[in-house]
Amino acid sequence: MKASHRYTDEGLGGLYGANSRKTALSEVTHWNVDLSSRVLISKNLQLNNVLELTNSGVRDTLGVSLNDITGNKYDITHQIGSWVKEQGYDGILAPSARNPTGSNLISFFGF
Repeated sequence: MKASHRYTDEGLGGLYGANSRKTALSEVTHWNVDLSSRVLISKNLQLNNVLELTNSGVRDTLGVSLNDITGNKYDITHQIGSWVKEQGYDGILAPSARNPTGSNLISFFGF
């Protein structure tokens, strides 16, 4: 896995999902992806052990701000992703960087 994404740096796999079509499209179109070559899939998913970065109290406990995790630099989010995986979490529920009312679920389960 050579790709580097917000919470998954090279070597750390993950499956990224969104809580809505709007959020999914906002995340993808930000990068000028040609949507004619993509398929949007909808699937209900439940993970049992998720770090909820949508909760400001959790972010405060970790010492990170909303801007730290939604900005254009990934150093902090890569550290969070690695820590979450090491601690045995199944994933992260995070605020969307591209849709202020949306959230993303990053699953490490199976990776």
